[in-house]
Amino acid sequence: MEIRPATADDRDRIRTVARDAWHDTYDVLEADVIDETIDDWYGDESFERGLEKPGTAVLVAERDGDLVGFTHGVVSEDEGDVLRMYVHPTTRGKASARRFTNACART
Repeated sequence: MEIRPATADDRDRIRTVARDAWHDTYDVLEADVIDETIDDWYGDESFERGLEKPGTAVLVAERDGDLVGFTHGVVSEDEGDVLRMYVHPTTRGKASARRFTNACART
C-alpha cells in the first residue's frame, strides 16, 4: 500500500471511498442524507479549497492502483488533528488506519 498526498485528480475516488464507507458504517442514516453530506464535504470547490488551505494535510492510500482510503487532518505549529479517516469497507482490517495515523504524524 502506498500513502501519498492527495491531489485534485483524486477527488472523485475520495468521494467514492467516503460514500461507500458511510453507507457501510452509518446504516441508521438515510441514503440521501449520506450522499448530500459527502457531496457537500467533498464537492469540487470545497475539496480544492481544503487542499490549498495552509496547515491542511490530505493523504490517500492506494493498493494496486486503487484508492482504498484517505485521511484529512490539520496541523498548527507542533500539534495536529485528524479530522476524517476513511478506509473502503473492502480494505478494512488490513492495518490501513494505523498506517494513515503514522503517515499523518510524519506530515
